[in-house]
Amino acid sequence: MLTINVEDSMVKVTSIRGTRVVFAAEAPLQADWVHNGVVLEKAHVSQVISMLLAQYKIRDKETVASVSGLHSIYRVIYVPKLNRALLAEAAKKEMARAVSVPLSSIYTAWSDVKISENEIALCLLGLPFDNVNSITETVKLCGLRLKYLELKPLAVSRVIDEKNAIVVNVRPNTFDVTIVNNSIPEMIRHLQFSSGNAISDGDKARMVKEEVDRTVNFYNSSHPNNPLGPQTYCIVSGMFRETLSMVMGYPVKSAPALLTYPPGTDDNEFIVNSGLALRTINRLTRVDINVMPSAAPAARTSGAAINPSPLIALGVCAVLAVGMWIMSGMAEKQTADLQLLLNQETAQLSSLQRQYRGMTEQAAQTQDVDRQLLDRLNAPIKYLADQRGLINRNLGQAFASLPATIYLTSVSDDGSTMLVQGSAPSEEILLNYARDMRNSGLFKLVLISSVSTSTYTEVAFTLQLTVNQ
Repeated sequence: MLTINVEDSMVKVTSIRGTRVVFAAEAPLQADWVHNGVVLEKAHVSQVISMLLAQYKIRDKETVASVSGLHSIYRVIYVPKLNRALLAEAAKKEMARAVSVPLSSIYTAWSDVKISENEIALCLLGLPFDNVNSITETVKLCGLRLKYLELKPLAVSRVIDEKNAIVVNVRPNTFDVTIVNNSIPEMIRHLQFSSGNAISDGDKARMVKEEVDRTVNFYNSSHPNNPLGPQTYCIVSGMFRETLSMVMGYPVKSAPALLTYPPGTDDNEFIVNSGLALRTINRLTRVDINVMPSAAPAARTSGAAINPSPLIALGVCAVLAVGMWIMSGMAEKQTADLQLLLNQETAQLSSLQRQYRGMTEQAAQTQDVDRQLLDRLNAPIKYLADQRGLINRNLGQAFASLPATIYLTSVSDDGSTMLVQGSAPSEEILLNYARDMRNSGLFKLVLISSVSTSTYTEVAFTLQLTVNQ
């Protein structure tokens, strides 16, 4: 079996026999061939893979591959035990709640994990078409048979030996943080380094540490009964392992060697390939989600057809000719009728004008009284308008930043403090909402004062915002 991992600057291929890696090689890619995990030059990348296989005389055809997690949506919800039809309906409903675009515009997949006799973890995944299609088409151009396609962070989270862990995979331009709880990846964050290659390695390591702390704190706030403690292992792969081990604040260790690689091969460089191969070997991580798209609908067929445009034009001309003949015969009578109607309307208009002049005179008599009343009401109305303007400004920002999947149940504003209560499908979406409110500049302080699980699929929250006067 072959495993293929396409990175932005490198393609990595392994051939697996059981738990033994019989072939592991990588080849560089030009900078503009792959961008953020999306293969832009499929023919060029497929040629590199084919040349790599030919160089080492690898004849395997059955292939598993990985797909980038950029712009992906991953959710885990817990539901009662249901039959497959109801599980599928629940998965579809929750994905529709989690994304702000139609489900027809992305690839969706899901997997269920039995937690107990009465509870199931439903793991949901949504991916942009480009992420998936670019990989499947590239593999097809190589003449290989793609059997399985998996999200990279899920593959990496399989190369662990802990049931609860923080899994970090760092690459030159991106990194993934995955929280694994009870052998289930609960939360995945795929991030990019803001300045790309211009940022120093030390700054990149600090960014990774800060994001790990932020993700763990957010996870713990929504799981108060089962938080990740300071002794939770942080399993780091990719770059900066030594630097992160000194600054992370958690016990750090490398991913275990669960496969046997050829002598001299650094298995850390093939961590994604290892995770793909371990899908059928290491069952400690219990989530499998195949994101290969389903078969496309059959193409529409069409035969030769007569162009209807000339016939339509001929019919229109005929109808116009008949209409003109009828209208020319009736034009004189219609002119007389219209003149009579015009005389009647003119008389009616004169009557309405007289009535209007009478009403205007009566209205002028009460105008002074109305003006005095208006002057007395102006002051309180102006005060209320000013207060409403401040509140509308705050409310406008709260709703402008509001994702489509967050539902607000209560909003209060006393002029200095604003309380926002509602429910969100996940902690990650709530955190992004709070960041947007903080970045608006309207509030001195944005505090998530409470987060609690309200249902199997939602978390209830309260935001406390201190208003800039």
